[in-house]
Amino acid sequence: MQNLVNFFSFRNSIVVFCVLFFLIYAIPEIIFYLKHVGNDRGLKPEECLERYEATTVELVNEKANIRIAVNFISNSPRSCLCPGFPVIKLVVSEPINAWIQVIETDSEDESLSWFVDGLSADSLFYTRTKVLSDSPRWGGLGFYYSFVTRFQARAYPVFVDRDERITIYAPVEWGFYWERFKILLPAFSPKFGVSKDTMENDLARIKRKFPTFEFIKRFDE
Repeated sequence: MQNLVNFFSFRNSIVVFCVLFFLIYAIPEIIFYLKHVGNDRGLKPEECLERYEATTVELVNEKANIRIAVNFISNSPRSCLCPGFPVIKLVVSEPINAWIQVIETDSEDESLSWFVDGLSADSLFYTRTKVLSDSPRWGGLGFYYSFVTRFQARAYPVFVDRDERITIYAPVEWGFYWERFKILLPAFSPKFGVSKDTMENDLARIKRKFPTFEFIKRFDE
């Protein structure tokens, strides 16, 4: 009889453990997924920023005389294309006329741990305009990578002259990181301040990937 009591006691302990595990670990993960999976009918980044209240700041690179108007939402609403993720819009002053954006993540896939986020897979430029609008994408019809816990974007303002020579300036960094048990993603507020080593490394890798372009470096400005 005592053995039977011990058996049921052990079984009940296992059940209690499983329930607690589900409550502590599984439910937050499920809620997180439901809040962040892509909404294929959602508002595009610029529409999302127009519809909802965004943080508005101006970043100034005084040495290069570059001013960047920033609109930013740390966790975009469910009705946006990329719910829960940060959404950003950068509008830069003259003479900048294009953006190059580099993405660095903690993905185990080497092709996604560092890449140039271009208009297409073989494109250097994120946009050939003064305006960059973006939001990380996860799930839905746009699903193309597993979730990452660190996403750092470095948006380089550039000037492209008539000969396609590219003058590249210090980037604006933005992105997010994820911590277990947090329903909302902590986002990096857009800012200057990327280390020179990081910028030099980015440029070296960009040159290897796009060897036909000529770059004029202005990181010290």
